[in-house]
Amino acid sequence: MVKTTKKKPVRVSKRYPCFLFTEQAVFLVQVNKNGDQFTLFRETVLPAGLVVGGAVQDQKQLAVFLSQMAKQSKLKETEVVVGLPELKATTQSITLPQMVSEEITQAIENKASSILPFPYDEAYVDWQFIDLPAGEAGKPKEGDMTILISAMPRIVVDGFFAAFEAAGLSPLAFETTATSLLRLIPPDSAQPGDRPVPAQPVAAVEYTGSNATLIITQKGAIVASSVLQDGADIVEKVHRMIEYYLNQQESESATIGSVYLAGKNINQQFVSGLNQLLKVESKLLSAGITNIARERQSELAILASLARKNPTLPEDEKTINLLPDEKALLIEEQQARIHEKQRKIGAVFLLFIFLFMSALSFITLRSKTEILSQEIEAFSTKQNQSLTFNPAVVTLIDTTVVENEKLSHLVTILFDMAPQGILLNGIQFDTETGQVLLLGHATDRGTLLSYRDMLEKREEISEVTIPLSSLEHEVDVEFRMQITL
Repeated sequence: MVKTTKKKPVRVSKRYPCFLFTEQAVFLVQVNKNGDQFTLFRETVLPAGLVVGGAVQDQKQLAVFLSQMAKQSKLKETEVVVGLPELKATTQSITLPQMVSEEITQAIENKASSILPFPYDEAYVDWQFIDLPAGEAGKPKEGDMTILISAMPRIVVDGFFAAFEAAGLSPLAFETTATSLLRLIPPDSAQPGDRPVPAQPVAAVEYTGSNATLIITQKGAIVASSVLQDGADIVEKVHRMIEYYLNQQESESATIGSVYLAGKNINQQFVSGLNQLLKVESKLLSAGITNIARERQSELAILASLARKNPTLPEDEKTINLLPDEKALLIEEQQARIHEKQRKIGAVFLLFIFLFMSALSFITLRSKTEILSQEIEAFSTKQNQSLTFNPAVVTLIDTTVVENEKLSHLVTILFDMAPQGILLNGIQFDTETGQVLLLGHATDRGTLLSYRDMLEKREEISEVTIPLSSLEHEVDVEFRMQITL
């Protein structure tokens, strides 16, 4: 099994087409940049026998089906995100002491036999950080951290991956229903922040087809999850699972704080029955899509959540992606090549701009010098005085050539030392102060600070300053950096 080390996230802003598999249908959708409208929507009945029990049974025919679906939808892009049923997956959270990424991966492997229903080496396993407040009674001690884990047998993911590749499509990410459902829970219930977070656990149910996916969360962590079979007693099954979890808690007065529902099978009878059993008013989750009918908002909520997914590689510590290891490595290598190509093109472009601006400055300065010389000569003749031209003005022309060489050398340094995750957009040079203003984009704050530290170690640079406004955001940082030579 190829093991990858978690790294800081490489963020992308593009919205990719996504395929979502349910028992009876396959959806193909894409959202706009704001994520509030479907720009592509297709729902097609899934032929019997292609996918059974959440696993591919006829890989060849599924590939034909996917290819036809993409063609009928006039899909031009080949890179896609894939949503898989929760049937074969396991999703849960564990608490670990503070440790680095490599140690977290090893700790999960060591705990695999107690947290996974299948062998670790036969599964694709990914995790992400879930931040919890420390020091509360009955909660992780100060310094501990909570990790969300998602896993699925390799044979299941490989079956879907092979079918997509045979259809001419390239999956960038695989995600299960529980992870998509977790993103839909309102922030004040799912994640800690500036506002107080309810101490009570929260339940969420996605009910489509003959299965219902139930997750119970507490402050952003999935503390329990289950896939329940459809039947006349489905409401009672959901109730029993929630009660079972509550009975395991140390507090005898533990209750569910909120219940959120989504899915095609959610109806008034289901809602009323669950409200009566839990003594809590259930709330319907919404897709938040403005160009679909109101009655389909809850039904398509999971689909919208998947379509908004940012498909970063499994190395990202803040997302879940069950992408096969070999594919993840290929994409990582491809991204590194693209970054290097962009870096070289950017360096050549900026160097050209510098040379052009320097030549323009040289011509302008020479012209001004000639005009000044003529004015002085005319003034000298008029006043019948013997005046001489100031040599300091003339030497500015030669100084410009020297500055050009310094700038060319500086441009080379700035691009050669830029790590992956830094993209330079522009450079401004102040000839009077000898300062350089560097404009660019960093994937995260840590990468930007690391770049600053490397530049400060150069003998050619005396000081590097980053304004606080460029350090406000943890990720997707647009920055300004002032460099004093």
